[in-house]
Amino acid sequence: MVEQAAERWRIAGSGPDCDLLRLAVTRDLMHSLHAEKSRFLSKGQREEASKMKAYEKKIEEIRSSAPLSAQLQDILSGTSALKKRTRLLPEALFGVLSREKFERYDRQWEAALASEANQIGWDFFGLEAKLEIQKIDEWNKRLTERLWPNGIVLFVESISLESEKDSMPATWHGRWIVVIKPQFQNSQLLSTDLNNWPGTQMPVTWKLLFSPKNR
Repeated sequence: MVEQAAERWRIAGSGPDCDLLRLAVTRDLMHSLHAEKSRFLSKGQREEASKMKAYEKKIEEIRSSAPLSAQLQDILSGTSALKKRTRLLPEALFGVLSREKFERYDRQWEAALASEANQIGWDFFGLEAKLEIQKIDEWNKRLTERLWPNGIVLFVESISLESEKDSMPATWHGRWIVVIKPQFQNSQLLSTDLNNWPGTQMPVTWKLLFSPKNR
């Protein structure tokens, strides 16, 4: 898992988007390691789980550090030091996305990604879609892969509309909060392409939520 993440980290390069993309790579690695640690613990393999914990501790330091110019293996091995940096979210963002969405304990990585995206001028979008329940994971994975490296999914939330209660129980209505590079906004992905994906039950809608002032 670390080797795969290290390759994606390397490909992220050294441009203005580098730190944001590398934060996203590290978030994915953290989720994978956490799942692996849980699997070890469920089998009583505590020694293996403790190795995962050591990686997690080092990865947590990446979340509050910048610039992320060294290679991932060097950071994890301790041969490259990290510099602390406080990442803050603009107050204006909380006018469209509540502060609570980012202050949840399980969204510390998403808050860091949002802060970095704002810093480099990426826009915040909301994508709404109604999907067949059995297609949600596949659809989400496809969206994540299609956006990269021009967009990053921060988090997904369920939408429950009054008109939808007790109707179409085999479908799920959700919203993806996404940050997108400005030059990517007019792509086909933001128009009709997603409507043709398996599992899509109604036209997908995109809404610009927030644009950084420092762009």
